[in-house]
Amino acid sequence: MPTDAPDLSIGDLVTHLTQQASTLIRQEIALAQAEMQQNTSTIQRSLALIIAGGAVVFAGFVALLTTGIIALAQILPWWQAGLIGGGGSVLVGLIVLIIGQVALRRARLVPRRTLRALVAPTKEATT
Repeated sequence: MPTDAPDLSIGDLVTHLTQQASTLIRQEIALAQAEMQQNTSTIQRSLALIIAGGAVVFAGFVALLTTGIIALAQILPWWQAGLIGGGGSVLVGLIVLIIGQVALRRARLVPRRTLRALVAPTKEATT
């Protein structure tokens, strides 16, 4: 069996291999942690913006809803105007809720680059 370092013993080679494997594992764990931190900070920023925007939209929506109910109460009985305004707001709220759920499902928390780096050598070794 040809080798590039004929002066190393088998014990030295095994020690060197163990050290390299340990270093590789530590580097892959560090990469996975970095990816997770990046993904988490992106999600945190996005959620903070969604919450802040939602609070402003909610205040405006309440004002518009109240104005709409008052305007409808000029034509319809007050209870019908309130029912129409409340039902409309529930419908809009459900639509916004569904959109938010879809956006969170698209968030990728899995460290995909690290997984690819770990799976690729395994596939190569088995072929």
